[in-house]
Amino acid sequence: MDNPKRKRIRLTNFDYSSQTAYYLTICTKNRTPSLSRICVTEDRRIVVDLSPKGQKVQEYILGIPKHYTDFSLLSYIIMPDHIHLIVGIEQGDKPSSIPNAIKAFKRLTTKEFGEQIWQERYYDHVIRNEAELQTKIEYIETNPLRMLLKTGCL
Repeated sequence: MDNPKRKRIRLTNFDYSSQTAYYLTICTKNRTPSLSRICVTEDRRIVVDLSPKGQKVQEYILGIPKHYTDFSLLSYIIMPDHIHLIVGIEQGDKPSSIPNAIKAFKRLTTKEFGEQIWQERYYDHVIRNEAELQTKIEYIETNPLRMLLKTGCL
């Protein structure tokens, strides 16, 4: 049930099964850094080292297009306390919606871990053109570097 005091974060009257790309961010409960750690290798490469929980989350992310055949996974990253995804929705016989897919993803991972690991809500952004898509992909790809710079670890 919606909390009437809570700010509405979804676009009003928007069909979230529309054929377009969506940028999504899902945060862990209390922003607990349980999914990965960001490391710098000896040769100065930045890598995302997934925890066992992060590896399971990755399996579920990669399974999204298998369960939602009208979805394509365009980009993703698993950060310590959140994930970013870009999914596209194509024409399908029975279109799926972003809210239903995220709800199922959270339900399945919660069941897998035996505990609630996600914040109740998530952030979404409807990607409107190719330039915006490329900007969001670049943001995902550079997210580990930004995190290291922000924390002073690099």
